[in-house]
Order: sequence, then C-alpha cells, then structure tokens
Amino acid sequence: VIPVGIQVCFSGVDMVLTLQPEFTGEAPSPAIALIQGVLQLVGVVVSIFLQLGLTRVFLNAVWGQPISVGMLFSQGHKLLPAVGATILMGLAVMVGFILFIIPGFIVAVGLQFVIYCLVDRDQGVIDALRDSWELTDGHKMVIFFVNIVIGIIGLAFTCVTFGFGYLFIVPILSLVQAVMYQSLRGM
Repeated sequence: VIPVGIQVCFSGVDMVLTLQPEFTGEAPSPAIALIQGVLQLVGVVVSIFLQLGLTRVFLNAVWGQPISVGMLFSQGHKLLPAVGATILMGLAVMVGFILFIIPGFIVAVGLQFVIYCLVDRDQGVIDALRDSWELTDGHKMVIFFVNIVIGIIGLAFTCVTFGFGYLFIVPILSLVQAVMYQSLRGM
C-alpha cells in the first residue's frame, strides 16, 4: 500500500498541473512544464527505488524468510545500477518493438527479471541483464503466456472492483513474478 500511495501522490500532483492550463484555456507556462518534467523524473526514480525494496520483500516471502516494512527502503545502494538497467532495458525493448513488435516482446520477457538479479545476486547492470536473459532462455513463451494470463486476471479483478482491487492484485502479481524467478533460478 505504501508504494501505491506514493505513486498516487506523484500522479495526483502531475494531474493537477496538467489540468490547470485546460481550465484556464492558456498554454502551460514553461515553469509548469519544468515542474512536471522534474516530478515525472523523480516519480520514475522513486518507483525504481520502491521496486527494489518490493523485490526484496517478495523474494524473502518466496524463500520463507522474515519480512518487514523497512525492507522497502533497504535497497537504496542498488538505485543507480537499477536506474541504469531500467534505461538499458527500455532502450532494448523499444528497439525490439521498432523491429516488428514481436522482438520487443521477446526482449521484454527476456529482461523482466533484471531487478530480481540486481537484488538477489547483487550483480552489476550488465551481469544482471545477461543473467536475466540466460534465466529465461528456453522459457520465454511460457513466461509470456503466464504474464498474459495474470495480467488479464489482474485487469478483470481491478475492473470488477472499480479500481480498488488494484491495491490487492498488485502484491499478488508481484508474488507470482517472484515465484517464477525462484523456480527459474532453481532449474
């Protein structure tokens, strides 16, 4: 709930800044555009930071180890590598999508466990990218279909509960990702 709340706060401020020019009928001022850009950048970095902590929490849950709220904030030392890995993953997936869509899905599935490799194995960016790719080698189609099925279930549950289900389904979906990572790691 804490990570979702933080993301909602960033989104809410950004939405207010976006709507202001629409209500007044004026073009957004450069100051508002700059504030929006900074807020979006900070939001992405905070999201990556929280994703690192959540990954630690879910890995501990899968391994049957103790979990605490403090774990959400325990992976800060991996923030710069995670930001670098996220940028490289985004570029790789974008290039894949430019190359007729399907390679984009292949790259996205192959690199989906990079953050897990950073947190679990304390790897650098390149090693985490390589390890995630090797981990999914031979399993990409199954992982893709698992992602599709859990995504559809999550979307349906969120819609049926008028959006409130999002608070419950995201941790479950994240736990499924951790279980997939652990089972691939154990193979």
